[in-house]
Parts: sequence; C-alpha cells; structure tokens
Amino acid sequence: MNNNHLQKRMSILSWNVHDITDKILGHKTTSEEFCQVLKQGLIFCLQETKTEVQLPEYLCFNKLRPKSRSGGLCIGVHRSISHNVQRVPCEHEDILAVSIPSSVTRLAKDVILINVYDSPPNSSYKCKQAVAGENVNVIDQLINFTAELENRAIILSGDFNARTGELNTEIIHDPSENFGPRAHQSRPSYINTRVSKDAILNERGRKLLEMLESCNLSILNGSTIGDVTGELTSYQYNGASVVDYIATSPDVLDNVDNFR
Repeated sequence: MNNNHLQKRMSILSWNVHDITDKILGHKTTSEEFCQVLKQGLIFCLQETKTEVQLPEYLCFNKLRPKSRSGGLCIGVHRSISHNVQRVPCEHEDILAVSIPSSVTRLAKDVILINVYDSPPNSSYKCKQAVAGENVNVIDQLINFTAELENRAIILSGDFNARTGELNTEIIHDPSENFGPRAHQSRPSYINTRVSKDAILNERGRKLLEMLESCNLSILNGSTIGDVTGELTSYQYNGASVVDYIATSPDVLDNVDNFR
C-alpha cells in the first residue's frame, strides 16, 4: 500500500506463530531471526500467540482467550505510525481490531484492521465449547462486528481454517454501496478470479465467502500481484492448504500494489 507520508510502502505481515513461546528456546521475541521477520512489516498480525507479545519498536495490542491457553491474537503497529491508532472494542475473544487513521494510510477514510483466529472445527477448543454450549460462530460474529463499522475501509487478516478453492467475491466499487451487509441479494455471486494451489472448497470456506460477500470484501490471495500462483499458507503432517487470508474493501484494494 502506498504511503506518501512515510515515503515507503505500508506493509502488513500476517502470521500464525503457533505459540509465541517455544518449549526449548523460550519467548520467540528473544530470537533476533524471529524479530527480523516481524520487522519486515510496519504492521504485523499474529495468530495463535497463546500469550502476550511485546516489541519495543511496536505498539502491540493483544487479546487472549480468558478460559483457554489456546488461540491468542496480536496486532503490532510500528511506533513511527502508531499515533492515534486505537483498539476497536469487540467482545469476541477471537477477533481483534484496531483503527488506523487516514492520516497514516492516505485513504479517504480510516481503516479498520481486523485480525482473526478461528480454531479448526475438530480442535479440542471447539469440542469443549460445543460440550459447554458455548460454540459461538466466529464468522457470524465477524458479520455483526463489521456491520457496525460505518464509513470505514476494512482490512481483514487471519487464520480462518477455511478452504475457499479458487473462488472470490465480486465486490461493488460504487462508493454509495461500498459498505454494509448486502442482505438484499438473493444469492452469492462468487467468481473464479483467484488462482490457488488448494482447489478444495469446504463448508467453512463457503461460510467465509458468504461473510466476505455480505461485507463487500475481496480476497487478495491468488488475485494480486506477488501471489499469481496462489501459494499454500499452511503445511501440516496430513497435507498443505490455503487457510490464511487477507481480504479488503474496495477502497483499500485499489491501493494494494503487492501481496505475498
């Protein structure tokens, strides 16, 4: 994203760190190599931190699950651009958001950066929630949350554990329709505008696409310069997939010059 104020790109890094504390090495922020990766972005969004993250050069916003050591989110904003960056209240434990003023982004409106971690459906955390009758749908909560963000540009980032194949949403560029759930639409208008090395579409992926559709957000993975091959984002013992995404509203999308 171009930023004339900084005379450099406003880069955003999103990363599932699978616990910020290593059993052998300790807190990963004590590793220079780890910190150098984080410092590639003026802003970083971390998922599955499990405990708080702090870096001196960054203003860090953390959110942890109160009843579990799983999950955990952090958004770090470099202190050179952190003036007037504020947390946006959100009750859901797996959604963290901050407001970045237009003076930083040079867009016409403030940007709400949303960081999300949605545990796999078969994870112990989700199973415990189901047994306790507390299985609140993260994607439904995202719809409710974004519905309150009137006249704001949106960047949505995170690990959704959702597979969307090569589908994307068809966003509306008319400024009068740039925001808000499009409940009047009778059916989703998914389009094959993405390339992806993961061709699988699962049920959670469909729900994510429906959420993006309703909020007029478009996936950058596999549809933006820098990721023309739709690279995989998750490598597990049982295979690789695309489950981590960044999606934006039209006003942000028009200012993205690279994604990788």
